[in-house]
Amino acid sequence: MDNYNELMNDLNDQLRKGRIQKAYRYIFDVFSDVVNELKNYRSKVIGITSVYHGYLDMSYLPVTTESLKTNGLKIAVVFNYGSFQFELWLSAVNRKRRNEVLELLSQSKWEKYKTVQSDENTDAIIEIQIKGITDYNNKNRIVSLLSKETISFIDDIEEFIRSR
Repeated sequence: MDNYNELMNDLNDQLRKGRIQKAYRYIFDVFSDVVNELKNYRSKVIGITSVYHGYLDMSYLPVTTESLKTNGLKIAVVFNYGSFQFELWLSAVNRKRRNEVLELLSQSKWEKYKTVQSDENTDAIIEIQIKGITDYNNKNRIVSLLSKETISFIDDIEEFIRSR
């Protein structure tokens, strides 16, 4: 059984150093810059709601378009603290819709992306790990990469929707 006094003392010790707070804020600075870049994207109307801060398991930025919304879908730009990386998830408005879309993807034999078939992530239909982020000092490159990958992922999902 966990000793919560020890856990809280450890947390307090780490927080007093101030580095965790700076790194945590940096993640949200990246999200904020991604929001600005996606809002300025001219070829597509993109809806963005507020960032979900999470419980240090994940933080995410929900992104949608009219087509995605009409189909009960959204994209999440995620920072996964467990794997310590940015990811993109295709998610549904609820579990019922998630299961319907998983079934549709399975029946279609669409192989552009691998679907999440385990119960480890019951929120995602598709989960993409963003590769190439090795230098956290280059925030502009991270923001550009996340924005580009998000747009590309949206385009692919919308193309799949149109083909059905």
